[in-house]
Amino acid sequence: MINDNTIDEDVALNDAPSAPDEPRKSRVMLSYLIALISLLVSCGLFCIIPLIMAHLGTSKDSIKVIEPLDIEHFRYIKRTLWFGLLWMVVGTAGLFIAVGALVIIATWIWMMYRIIKGITRYSDHQHVLPENLR
Repeated sequence: MINDNTIDEDVALNDAPSAPDEPRKSRVMLSYLIALISLLVSCGLFCIIPLIMAHLGTSKDSIKVIEPLDIEHFRYIKRTLWFGLLWMVVGTAGLFIAVGALVIIATWIWMMYRIIKGITRYSDHQHVLPENLR
């Protein structure tokens, strides 16, 4: 004979609400995906959106409740997008001497690599940076 109480307890455990960190975790992945889509569709013109999300994700209010892995990924997103913006500006300025196009293409490839690396590392719950750079 099966005890009905244990079945009800198992169902209750499976129906438990998700952890409160789930929206924060999805913000990191959403930032990565928006940056990736922005690079593919607009060559990075809309990368300001994930940049703002990353800055808000590491603000003083949210840094107290967010996991260190998420903070590291937000910092990685910020570094990728800020350095990418810097090199895109340098490449645009260099278009007049014909080397700018190469700088822009190299920056675009570098940003794609870093965003894809961040997505794969984050989905595997791994750190992005080596231990000496964290």
